[in-house]
Amino acid sequence: MSFWRYIKGKLLSEGKNTASYPAGASQGEKDTLTAIRELSRAVLDNPDALEIYQALGHLYRSRGDVERAVHIRASLLNRPELPAELRGLTYFELGQDYRRAGLLDRAAWAYREAGNLGFSTVRINSEMAALYAGAGDWEKACACFSAVGNKTAEAHFMVRQGAELLRRDKKESRRAMRLFVRALKIFPPSVEAWTAVISERCLEENWKSATRDLDKALNKIPEQKSFMLFEELLRLEAPPANGSPDAPEGETENFYTRMTNALIPALEKRPPEIFPNFYGARLLQRSGRLEEAEQWLDKALVMQPDFWYGRLLRLELACRRTTLPSPTDTDLAFFISRSSGVKHFVCSACGLHREQLFYCCQRCNSWHSATYKFVLND
Repeated sequence: MSFWRYIKGKLLSEGKNTASYPAGASQGEKDTLTAIRELSRAVLDNPDALEIYQALGHLYRSRGDVERAVHIRASLLNRPELPAELRGLTYFELGQDYRRAGLLDRAAWAYREAGNLGFSTVRINSEMAALYAGAGDWEKACACFSAVGNKTAEAHFMVRQGAELLRRDKKESRRAMRLFVRALKIFPPSVEAWTAVISERCLEENWKSATRDLDKALNKIPEQKSFMLFEELLRLEAPPANGSPDAPEGETENFYTRMTNALIPALEKRPPEIFPNFYGARLLQRSGRLEEAEQWLDKALVMQPDFWYGRLLRLELACRRTTLPSPTDTDLAFFISRSSGVKHFVCSACGLHREQLFYCCQRCNSWHSATYKFVLND
Protein backbone atom coordinates (compact mmCIF):
# COMPACT_ATOMS: atom_id res chain seq x y z
CA MET A 1 0.00 0.00 0.00
CA SER A 2 1.38 3.43 -0.94
CA PHE A 3 1.84 6.04 1.75
CA TRP A 4 -0.78 8.28 0.11
CA ARG A 5 -3.35 5.46 0.11
CA TYR A 6 -2.60 4.91 3.81
CA ILE A 7 -3.22 8.58 4.59
CA LYS A 8 -6.34 8.57 2.45
CA GLY A 9 -7.67 5.62 4.41
CA LYS A 10 -6.93 7.42 7.68
CA LEU A 11 -8.78 10.52 6.54
CA LEU A 12 -11.72 8.50 5.30
CA SER A 13 -12.03 6.64 8.58
CA GLU A 14 -11.72 9.91 10.49
CA GLY A 15 -14.54 11.40 8.46
CA LYS A 16 -16.75 8.49 9.45
CA ASN A 17 -15.67 8.45 13.09
CA THR A 18 -16.53 12.10 13.59
CA ALA A 19 -20.04 11.74 12.16
CA SER A 20 -21.23 11.51 15.76
CA TYR A 21 -19.84 13.14 18.87
CA PRO A 22 -18.52 11.39 21.98
CA ALA A 23 -20.69 11.56 25.08
CA GLY A 24 -20.03 14.64 27.16
CA ALA A 25 -18.17 16.48 24.38
CA SER A 26 -18.02 20.25 24.87
CA GLN A 27 -19.23 22.62 22.17
CA GLY A 28 -15.63 23.51 21.33
CA GLU A 29 -14.73 19.84 20.86
CA LYS A 30 -17.82 19.31 18.69
CA ASP A 31 -16.82 22.26 16.52
CA THR A 32 -13.30 20.82 16.13
CA LEU A 33 -14.63 17.39 15.18
CA THR A 34 -17.03 18.96 12.68
CA ALA A 35 -14.16 20.91 11.10
CA ILE A 36 -12.06 17.74 10.85
CA ARG A 37 -14.94 15.88 9.20
CA GLU A 38 -15.56 18.61 6.62
CA LEU A 39 -11.87 19.12 5.85
CA SER A 40 -11.31 15.36 5.54
CA ARG A 41 -14.03 15.20 2.92
CA ALA A 42 -12.66 18.26 1.12
CA VAL A 43 -9.12 16.90 0.91
CA LEU A 44 -10.36 13.60 -0.54
CA ASP A 45 -12.07 15.53 -3.31
CA ASN A 46 -9.08 17.79 -3.84
CA PRO A 47 -5.86 15.96 -2.81
CA ASP A 48 -3.67 18.80 -4.12
CA ALA A 49 -5.06 21.35 -1.64
CA LEU A 50 -1.97 21.59 0.55
CA GLU A 51 -3.47 24.23 2.85
CA ILE A 52 -6.20 21.79 3.88
CA TYR A 53 -3.58 19.24 4.95
CA GLN A 54 -1.89 21.85 7.11
CA ALA A 55 -5.22 22.87 8.66
CA LEU A 56 -6.05 19.23 9.42
CA GLY A 57 -2.66 18.77 11.04
CA HIS A 58 -3.29 21.78 13.30
CA LEU A 59 -6.71 20.46 14.32
CA TYR A 60 -5.38 17.00 15.13
CA ARG A 61 -2.58 18.50 17.20
CA SER A 62 -5.01 20.74 19.07
CA ARG A 63 -6.99 17.62 20.02
CA GLY A 64 -3.84 15.86 21.21
CA ASP A 65 -3.97 13.38 18.32
CA VAL A 66 -0.32 13.91 17.49
CA GLU A 67 0.05 10.62 15.61
CA ARG A 68 -2.40 11.68 12.90
CA ALA A 69 -0.85 15.16 12.77
CA VAL A 70 2.58 13.59 12.15
CA HIS A 71 1.16 11.32 9.45
CA ILE A 72 -0.28 14.32 7.62
CA ARG A 73 3.03 16.23 7.74
CA ALA A 74 4.84 13.11 6.52
CA SER A 75 2.40 12.72 3.61
CA LEU A 76 3.22 16.26 2.50
CA LEU A 77 6.97 15.80 2.86
CA ASN A 78 6.77 12.66 0.68
CA ARG A 79 5.57 14.79 -2.23
CA PRO A 80 8.57 15.65 -4.43
CA GLU A 81 6.68 18.56 -6.00
CA LEU A 82 6.21 20.30 -2.62
CA PRO A 83 7.79 23.81 -2.89
CA ALA A 84 10.79 24.48 -0.63
CA GLU A 85 8.92 27.21 1.25
CA LEU A 86 6.03 24.87 2.13
CA ARG A 87 8.48 22.06 2.86
CA GLY A 88 10.21 24.28 5.43
CA LEU A 89 6.88 25.21 7.00
CA THR A 90 5.87 21.54 7.12
CA TYR A 91 9.09 20.56 8.88
CA PHE A 92 8.48 23.37 11.37
CA GLU A 93 4.95 22.15 12.07
CA LEU A 94 6.27 18.60 12.34
CA GLY A 95 8.65 19.87 15.01
CA GLN A 96 5.66 21.34 16.83
CA ASP A 97 3.90 17.98 16.64
CA TYR A 98 6.90 16.09 18.01
CA ARG A 99 7.34 18.64 20.78
CA ARG A 100 3.68 18.25 21.76
CA ALA A 101 4.28 14.48 21.92
CA GLY A 102 7.36 14.96 24.13
CA LEU A 103 9.75 13.66 21.46
CA LEU A 104 12.27 16.44 21.92
CA ASP A 105 15.12 14.94 19.85
CA ARG A 106 12.82 14.51 16.85
CA ALA A 107 11.44 18.00 17.36
CA ALA A 108 14.95 19.48 17.30
CA TRP A 109 15.73 17.51 14.12
CA ALA A 110 12.58 18.81 12.41
CA TYR A 111 13.36 22.41 13.40
CA ARG A 112 16.88 22.07 12.01
CA GLU A 113 15.50 20.73 8.73
CA ALA A 114 13.13 23.70 8.56
CA GLY A 115 16.08 26.04 9.11
CA ASN A 116 18.06 24.36 6.34
CA LEU A 117 15.18 25.14 3.98
CA GLY A 118 15.21 28.83 4.85
CA PHE A 119 12.33 28.91 7.34
CA SER A 120 12.17 31.87 9.75
CA THR A 121 15.27 31.82 11.96
CA VAL A 122 13.50 33.85 14.64
CA ARG A 123 10.63 31.36 14.95
CA ILE A 124 12.99 28.39 14.94
CA ASN A 125 15.24 29.90 17.62
CA SER A 126 12.18 30.72 19.74
CA GLU A 127 11.00 27.13 19.56
CA MET A 128 14.48 25.71 20.11
CA ALA A 129 14.88 27.96 23.15
CA ALA A 130 11.67 26.60 24.65
CA LEU A 131 12.78 23.08 23.72
CA TYR A 132 16.14 23.41 25.49
CA ALA A 133 14.51 25.09 28.47
CA GLY A 134 12.07 22.20 28.81
CA ALA A 135 14.97 19.74 28.65
CA GLY A 136 16.94 21.61 31.33
CA ASP A 137 19.75 22.65 28.98
CA TRP A 138 20.01 26.22 30.32
CA GLU A 139 23.15 27.14 28.38
CA LYS A 140 21.64 26.33 24.98
CA ALA A 141 18.38 27.98 25.99
CA CYS A 142 20.34 31.16 26.77
CA ALA A 143 22.02 31.06 23.36
CA CYS A 144 18.70 30.70 21.54
CA PHE A 145 16.99 33.45 23.53
CA SER A 146 20.00 35.67 22.85
CA ALA A 147 19.63 34.99 19.12
CA VAL A 148 16.02 36.24 19.16
CA GLY A 149 16.84 39.24 21.38
CA ASN A 150 14.82 38.11 24.41
CA LYS A 151 17.09 39.51 27.12
CA THR A 152 14.60 38.82 29.92
CA ALA A 153 14.53 35.11 29.15
CA GLU A 154 18.28 34.97 28.43
CA ALA A 155 19.07 36.43 31.87
CA HIS A 156 16.54 34.11 33.52
CA PHE A 157 18.14 30.95 32.18
CA MET A 158 21.63 32.23 32.87
CA VAL A 159 20.56 32.49 36.51
CA ARG A 160 19.13 28.97 36.29
CA GLN A 161 22.50 27.80 35.00
CA GLY A 162 24.27 29.37 37.98
CA ALA A 163 21.73 27.95 40.42
CA GLU A 164 22.29 24.49 38.96
CA LEU A 165 26.05 24.84 39.55
CA LEU A 166 25.39 25.70 43.19
CA ARG A 167 22.97 22.83 43.61
CA ARG A 168 25.56 20.36 42.40
CA ASP A 169 28.51 21.80 44.27
CA LYS A 170 28.54 24.65 46.79
CA LYS A 171 32.19 25.24 45.92
CA GLU A 172 31.07 26.59 42.54
CA SER A 173 29.84 29.81 44.14
CA ARG A 174 32.35 31.99 42.28
CA ARG A 175 31.39 30.61 38.88
CA ALA A 176 27.72 30.92 39.77
CA MET A 177 28.17 34.54 40.91
CA ARG A 178 29.89 35.37 37.61
CA LEU A 179 26.85 34.05 35.77
CA PHE A 180 24.51 36.10 37.97
CA VAL A 181 26.52 39.27 37.35
CA ARG A 182 26.63 38.55 33.64
CA ALA A 183 22.84 38.15 33.64
CA LEU A 184 22.56 41.61 35.18
CA LYS A 185 24.73 43.07 32.42
CA ILE A 186 22.44 41.49 29.84
CA PHE A 187 19.24 42.64 31.56
CA PRO A 188 19.79 45.07 34.48
CA PRO A 189 16.19 44.83 35.85
CA SER A 190 16.42 41.01 36.07
CA VAL A 191 14.59 40.14 39.30
CA GLU A 192 15.97 36.60 39.16
CA ALA A 193 19.58 37.76 38.91
CA TRP A 194 19.27 40.32 41.72
CA THR A 195 17.57 37.71 43.89
CA ALA A 196 20.38 35.24 43.25
CA VAL A 197 23.10 37.81 44.03
CA ILE A 198 21.49 39.09 47.24
CA SER A 199 20.66 35.56 48.40
CA GLU A 200 24.29 34.51 48.01
CA ARG A 201 25.45 37.58 49.95
CA CYS A 202 23.04 36.71 52.76
CA LEU A 203 24.06 33.05 52.87
CA GLU A 204 27.69 34.16 53.11
CA GLU A 205 26.57 36.65 55.79
CA ASN A 206 28.22 39.38 53.81
CA TRP A 207 25.64 41.83 55.10
CA LYS A 208 27.35 44.98 53.84
CA SER A 209 27.28 43.70 50.25
CA ALA A 210 23.76 42.35 50.67
CA THR A 211 22.49 45.77 51.78
CA ARG A 212 24.35 47.54 48.98
CA ASP A 213 23.01 45.13 46.35
CA LEU A 214 19.46 45.37 47.68
CA ASP A 215 19.59 49.14 47.28
CA LYS A 216 20.91 48.76 43.72
CA ALA A 217 18.26 46.19 42.89
CA LEU A 218 15.38 48.38 44.05
CA ASN A 219 16.72 51.20 41.88
CA LYS A 220 16.80 48.93 38.80
CA ILE A 221 13.67 46.81 39.24
CA PRO A 222 10.35 48.56 38.45
CA GLU A 223 8.54 49.38 41.69
CA GLN A 224 5.47 47.28 40.78
CA LYS A 225 7.69 44.22 40.25
CA SER A 226 9.79 44.49 43.42
CA PHE A 227 7.47 42.07 45.25
CA MET A 228 9.10 39.26 43.24
CA LEU A 229 12.46 40.02 44.84
CA PHE A 230 11.01 40.24 48.35
CA GLU A 231 9.00 37.03 47.97
CA GLU A 232 12.15 35.09 47.10
CA LEU A 233 14.17 36.64 49.92
CA LEU A 234 11.49 35.64 52.43
CA ARG A 235 11.76 32.05 51.19
CA LEU A 236 15.54 31.98 51.60
CA GLU A 237 16.51 29.05 53.81
CA ALA A 238 19.08 29.64 56.53
CA PRO A 239 22.41 27.88 55.96
CA PRO A 240 23.41 25.10 58.41
CA ALA A 241 25.49 26.53 61.24
CA ASN A 242 29.16 25.60 60.92
CA GLY A 243 28.26 23.44 57.95
CA SER A 244 26.22 21.09 60.10
CA PRO A 245 22.65 20.15 59.03
CA ASP A 246 21.86 19.48 62.72
CA ALA A 247 22.31 23.07 63.83
CA PRO A 248 20.31 24.21 66.87
CA GLU A 249 16.98 25.82 66.04
CA GLY A 250 18.03 29.05 67.73
CA GLU A 251 20.92 29.46 65.30
CA THR A 252 18.49 29.46 62.36
CA GLU A 253 16.42 32.14 64.07
CA ASN A 254 19.57 34.16 64.68
CA PHE A 255 20.36 34.06 60.95
CA TYR A 256 16.97 35.56 60.09
CA THR A 257 17.44 38.18 62.80
CA ARG A 258 20.82 39.16 61.36
CA MET A 259 19.30 39.23 57.88
CA THR A 260 16.50 41.53 59.05
CA ASN A 261 18.91 43.81 60.90
CA ALA A 262 20.98 44.16 57.73
CA LEU A 263 18.20 44.72 55.20
CA ILE A 264 15.77 46.92 57.14
CA PRO A 265 18.05 50.01 57.08
CA ALA A 266 18.14 49.80 53.26
CA LEU A 267 14.34 49.65 53.15
CA GLU A 268 14.02 52.60 55.53
CA LYS A 269 15.84 54.79 53.02
CA ARG A 270 13.34 54.05 50.25
CA PRO A 271 10.78 56.65 49.17
CA PRO A 272 7.16 55.83 50.10
CA GLU A 273 6.54 52.49 48.33
CA ILE A 274 4.11 49.78 49.33
CA PHE A 275 6.23 46.66 48.82
CA PRO A 276 9.32 47.70 50.84
CA ASN A 277 7.00 48.59 53.72
CA PHE A 278 4.87 45.44 53.48
CA TYR A 279 7.76 43.01 53.15
CA GLY A 280 9.81 44.97 55.67
CA ALA A 281 6.96 44.33 58.11
CA ARG A 282 7.09 40.61 57.32
CA LEU A 283 10.84 40.51 57.92
CA LEU A 284 10.37 42.29 61.24
CA GLN A 285 7.53 39.97 62.20
CA ARG A 286 9.66 36.90 61.51
CA SER A 287 12.41 38.34 63.73
CA GLY A 288 10.02 39.03 66.59
CA ARG A 289 10.03 42.83 66.25
CA LEU A 290 6.24 42.94 66.30
CA GLU A 291 5.66 46.55 67.31
CA GLU A 292 7.89 47.78 64.48
CA ALA A 293 6.19 45.36 62.08
CA GLU A 294 2.81 46.95 62.91
CA GLN A 295 4.20 50.40 62.15
CA TRP A 296 5.53 49.28 58.77
CA LEU A 297 2.22 47.61 57.92
CA ASP A 298 0.39 50.82 58.84
CA LYS A 299 2.48 52.71 56.29
CA ALA A 300 1.75 50.12 53.61
CA LEU A 301 -1.99 50.29 54.31
CA VAL A 302 -2.01 54.08 54.00
CA MET A 303 -0.68 53.65 50.45
CA GLN A 304 -3.02 50.73 49.63
CA PRO A 305 -6.09 50.86 51.94
CA ASP A 306 -7.85 47.87 50.32
CA PHE A 307 -4.81 45.57 50.69
CA TRP A 308 -6.67 42.64 52.26
CA TYR A 309 -3.65 40.49 53.13
CA GLY A 310 -1.85 43.43 54.74
CA ARG A 311 -4.92 44.11 56.88
CA LEU A 312 -5.12 40.46 57.92
CA LEU A 313 -1.50 40.49 59.06
CA ARG A 314 -2.12 43.79 60.83
CA LEU A 315 -5.06 42.22 62.67
CA GLU A 316 -2.92 39.22 63.64
CA LEU A 317 -0.22 41.47 65.12
CA ALA A 318 -2.77 43.58 66.97
CA CYS A 319 -4.40 40.51 68.48
CA ARG A 320 -1.08 39.33 69.86
CA ARG A 321 -1.15 42.26 72.26
CA THR A 322 -4.35 41.04 73.87
CA THR A 323 -5.91 37.78 74.97
CA LEU A 324 -8.82 36.85 72.72
CA PRO A 325 -11.69 34.53 73.67
CA SER A 326 -11.01 30.97 72.59
CA PRO A 327 -13.50 30.83 69.67
CA THR A 328 -12.31 34.16 68.24
CA ASP A 329 -8.67 33.17 68.58
CA THR A 330 -9.38 29.85 66.82
CA ASP A 331 -11.28 31.54 63.98
CA LEU A 332 -8.51 34.07 63.44
CA ALA A 333 -5.87 31.33 63.32
CA PHE A 334 -8.03 29.47 60.79
CA PHE A 335 -8.33 32.43 58.42
CA ILE A 336 -4.64 33.27 58.69
CA SER A 337 -3.64 29.69 57.89
CA ARG A 338 -6.01 29.56 54.92
CA SER A 339 -4.83 32.91 53.55
CA SER A 340 -1.61 31.31 52.33
CA GLY A 341 -3.67 29.27 49.85
CA VAL A 342 -5.22 32.33 48.22
CA LYS A 343 -3.88 33.03 44.74
CA HIS A 344 -1.86 36.19 45.33
CA PHE A 345 -0.34 36.54 41.86
CA VAL A 346 -2.07 37.39 38.57
CA CYS A 347 -0.72 37.53 35.02
CA SER A 348 -1.31 41.05 33.69
CA ALA A 349 -1.36 39.70 30.12
CA CYS A 350 -3.94 36.89 30.32
CA GLY A 351 -5.37 37.01 33.86
CA LEU A 352 -4.00 33.67 35.07
CA HIS A 353 -4.13 33.38 38.89
CA ARG A 354 -1.45 31.49 40.80
CA GLU A 355 -0.59 30.78 44.43
CA GLN A 356 3.12 30.65 43.69
CA LEU A 357 5.26 33.35 42.16
CA PHE A 358 6.04 32.91 38.45
CA TYR A 359 8.44 34.62 36.06
CA CYS A 360 6.95 33.31 32.81
CA CYS A 361 3.20 32.78 32.54
CA GLN A 362 2.35 29.12 31.92
CA ARG A 363 -0.69 30.09 29.87
CA CYS A 364 0.46 32.93 27.60
CA ASN A 365 4.29 32.68 27.96
CA SER A 366 4.61 36.36 28.91
CA TRP A 367 7.76 37.19 30.85
CA HIS A 368 7.61 39.15 34.12
CA SER A 369 3.86 39.67 33.72
CA ALA A 370 3.04 38.69 37.33
CA THR A 371 1.27 41.32 39.42
CA TYR A 372 0.31 41.28 43.09
CA LYS A 373 -3.37 40.83 43.87
CA PHE A 374 -4.23 43.49 46.47
CA VAL A 375 -8.02 43.24 46.44
CA LEU A 376 -9.59 39.95 47.47
CA ASN A 377 -12.52 40.06 45.05
CA ASP A 378 -10.84 41.36 41.90
